[in-house]
Amino acid sequence: MNLCVLFFIVGGILLIMSCKDEGTSSGTSDIVFPDSNVSYGKQVQPLFDRGCAFYGCHGADTFDERGYSLESYHNATSRAGVIIPYDPNGSLLIQAVEGRAPNSRRMPPNSDPLTPNQINGLRRWIIEGAVNN
Repeated sequence: MNLCVLFFIVGGILLIMSCKDEGTSSGTSDIVFPDSNVSYGKQVQPLFDRGCAFYGCHGADTFDERGYSLESYHNATSRAGVIIPYDPNGSLLIQAVEGRAPNSRRMPPNSDPLTPNQINGLRRWIIEGAVNN
């Protein structure tokens, strides 16, 4: 394994693990994704806003430290590997919400997991190109 790949994996693990536990995701259960034509503005960002993009987890305060945050499309897609258009299995975001990121806990931590519909919706959005629509 080359050094760049190892650095990326370790960095991804550290950024996922550094999410503070005082944040809780409440109020995401009513966000429902369609089977296709997922909208970043209508489904993805509201899910991030209510379940991920707050202080100490993946909010604006984490951008400088981690190189990305989930509080805007630009910041969510700024770090290579977090969201890989057309490749949900390779995207760290999907690995984290499914609880299969190496050496990491499931996201969001200390709260209910995302619903199967929400995880499938994020996967579909990435399969559809992870566009800002």
